[in-house]
Amino acid sequence: MGTSCYAGSSIEEEVEKSLCLSLGKVRVKADKFENEKPGFSVHNSNNTCLGSSSNASPSITQQAQPGVYPKYESGFENSPRVPVPLYPQSIWRDHILNGGVHFLGSNNLNGHANAYQPKNPLGNLTEETTKSRLSRGATSPSFCNWANQLNPCVNNWYQSSGEQYYRSNERIGMYSNGDRYPSSGISSYMGTQSSFNNDGCHGDQIFKLRSYADIARLAMTQPGSQSLINIMVASKDTFAKDTIFTGVFGSIFEVMNDSHGYYVFGKLIESCNYGQLRHIVAQMTLNTESLVSISTSKFGSKSIQRLVKVLEKSPLIYTLTLALSSVLEQLMTNRTGSFVILKCLNLLDTQKNEKIYETAERLCITLAQNEKGCIYLNEFITYSKTPYRERLMDEISSKSKLLSQDPSGNFVVQHVLGLHNPVFSAKICFELRDLYIKLSSQRGGSHVVEKCLNSSETDYVVNAFLKYEKLWQIARDQFGNYVIQTALKATKRANSPLYQMLLAKLEQNRNELMSGFGSKVLSLIDRGVPLD
Repeated sequence: MGTSCYAGSSIEEEVEKSLCLSLGKVRVKADKFENEKPGFSVHNSNNTCLGSSSNASPSITQQAQPGVYPKYESGFENSPRVPVPLYPQSIWRDHILNGGVHFLGSNNLNGHANAYQPKNPLGNLTEETTKSRLSRGATSPSFCNWANQLNPCVNNWYQSSGEQYYRSNERIGMYSNGDRYPSSGISSYMGTQSSFNNDGCHGDQIFKLRSYADIARLAMTQPGSQSLINIMVASKDTFAKDTIFTGVFGSIFEVMNDSHGYYVFGKLIESCNYGQLRHIVAQMTLNTESLVSISTSKFGSKSIQRLVKVLEKSPLIYTLTLALSSVLEQLMTNRTGSFVILKCLNLLDTQKNEKIYETAERLCITLAQNEKGCIYLNEFITYSKTPYRERLMDEISSKSKLLSQDPSGNFVVQHVLGLHNPVFSAKICFELRDLYIKLSSQRGGSHVVEKCLNSSETDYVVNAFLKYEKLWQIARDQFGNYVIQTALKATKRANSPLYQMLLAKLEQNRNELMSGFGSKVLSLIDRGVPLD
C-alpha cells in the first residue's frame, strides 16, 4: 500500500467518531485534529508514520495480530465484540469464505479436536478425561455431520457468511455466558420435553447437540430417547452409534437412572462391541458406592438387570458378578437391589455366580437377622442352585437355635423347614429339641414349632410335649394353643400312637383348659380333630 494520506473535508458527523481498517500488518486510522476536521495517518507494524495529511494529528495505533480479528476502536460503543470462537478451524474446512479467509475460527480449541477422533469417538475414556470433556463442552469435528441424521434441518447449521452465523447462534444462546450449559454437568440444565416436538429434535433445537453432553440430555427426554433408539436400530453407520455411546458414557449413571434414559441404555448395550462393553463394566465396578446407588434405584436396577442379560455369555460377566458380590449385603437388604441379585441367580449358571454364592454363605446369618434381609434371603435360597442351595440351608440349620428366637431369623428357619428337605428338617428339629416349650409361647418361635410338627420329624416335638408336666399352660397361651392344635392334627394325620397319648394328657387337665385360650383346644377335642 502507498504512503499517501487522505484528509476528508465533508464527512458526516455520525461517522466522524472512528474508523479502523486492518490490511495485513498496516493499520490506517482516522483521527481528529484541533479544528474538528478529520485526517488520516498510516503506520506500519513498527508504529512509524508512513505518511499523513499535513493537518493530521498523531495517531494512536494498535499492533495488528495475524489470525485474530481487530477490535473496533472507541466510537460505536454499543457495538458487540466479536465473540470468543467455540470451534476449531478444522470445522470450517469445507466452509471457507472467499479467498480462503476463515471466519470465527480459532486455534484455541485445537485440544478439543484432538480429544475426539472421528474414527474412534471412544478414545481414552478415563474418569478424568470424561469429566474434562463434559465440563469443556467439547465437540467432535464430525459431530455436525452426524447430527444431520437426527434432523435434516441441520443443514442450516452453516450460514453463508460469518456475520450471519454469529447472529444466528447469538440468537439461540450459543455465545451467551448464561447457565444454559454450565460446566458442572448435565444436571443443572436438562431442558424440558417442550424443547423438542413429538418427532424428536427439529429446527433450531439441533444447535443444542453441539457436544457429547447434549446426547445425554437428549437421551433423558421422551422424544429424544426415541430418536436415539431409532438411530441405533435403523442406522448402519457405526460412527453414529459410537458417537451415541461416547455421549451416553460420559453421563452413564444419570442416563441409567432416568425413566427415558434407561431405554436408550438398554438398546445401546445391545449394539455395543466388546471393547465398549468392557468400558461400561469398568465404569460400573470402579466405585462400589455408585454401583449400590444405581442398583437400588428403580430404573437403575432395571438397567443393571439388562446389562446382566447382555453379558450372560460374555467373560465380562465375571467382573460384574464379582463387583455385585462385594456389595451383596447392601443389595440384599433393599427390595430394589435384591432384584439385581435374583436376576443373576435366575439367568446365570453356578460358575458365573460363584462369588455371589460364596459371599451369601458367609453373610447368611447376618442377613437372616435383618428385618428386610430375612425376606430377600428366603428368595435367594429358593432361586439358588445345587450345591450352593444345600450349603446355605446347612449353615442356617446349624444356627437354627439362634435364629428361631430372633424376630427376623425365625422366618428363615421356617422357610428352610417349608422346603421339606428331610436332611435339614431333621437337623433343625434336633437342634431345637430343648427349646420347644420356650418357643411355643413366642410369637415367631411358635410358628417354627408348628413347621417342625408338619415336617418329617414330628416325633421330636410331641415327645418333648409329653415330658412336660404343665402342658395345659402351653394350651392356655395365646400362641401356644395353636401349637397344641397343630400337634393334635399332625399326629392324627400320621396315624401315630402319639396322638392318643397327647389327647389323654390334655384330658387330665380339662378343668384348666376351660378358661382362657385353652377353650379353643378343648373345643377342637370335643368336635373331633380333623385330618386336614
